[in-house]
Amino acid sequence: MNPPTFTVLSNLKILTTGLFSYIFLNRILSTTQWISLVLLFIGTTIAQIQFSSEGSFEFTSPFGFLLILIFSSISAGASVYTEYVMKDKFGNESINLQNIKLYLFGVLLNGLVYFTLSYRSDDGFFLTLYPIHYAIIISVCSLGLITSAIIKYSGSITKVYASSLAMFFSGFVCYYILEFSPNINFFLGALICCLSVHMYSTGGLDQYNVIRSKEQESSLINEDLEENIGLEKKIFY
Repeated sequence: MNPPTFTVLSNLKILTTGLFSYIFLNRILSTTQWISLVLLFIGTTIAQIQFSSEGSFEFTSPFGFLLILIFSSISAGASVYTEYVMKDKFGNESINLQNIKLYLFGVLLNGLVYFTLSYRSDDGFFLTLYPIHYAIIISVCSLGLITSAIIKYSGSITKVYASSLAMFFSGFVCYYILEFSPNINFFLGALICCLSVHMYSTGGLDQYNVIRSKEQESSLINEDLEENIGLEKKIFY
């Protein structure tokens, strides 16, 4: 599988994230929101498609496509499980405590690797870093903190939107900094993704009404059961 094909098909995690959120977290999405997720997948795919010099685009093998499905499922599953832990299982904890729990293992494991490997520098950890390294570290740390905040206060699907739209933001930045020349697919994909964002944000279900309708349905069922029990008692006596 070539890298462009992998990049395009990896967008399947957009759909698997929405599907897993519905199955495992009972996140109720309207028909419009499901359509918007499909449009987001289509938009990001169109933006990343690059045709060969002969004007053709080669798709991957069935085995490669199966691996992509596994990759997308693992990515979506990890994101949905993180949302479950942060919002449902330990929802009463502050986000700062949850961030400490999330990144403590990474700090310990990376520190263990650094202090045990023989090729580490004897000049010290901070003496071998340049300003560009500090900028990268701050950028990656900020990305992690922002991602955890998005998952806790919004959800995995919002994180998928943020990740997808970041591709277009980086493209426009590279246009001014690295002389990146976007093609027509890039602009068409960006337009479709903007439409998807609008549809998802305005086409959501009223969660209060959904919960209220479920409560009303449950109360009606209970009333029917009580009436049936009352009739059975009258008949029995």
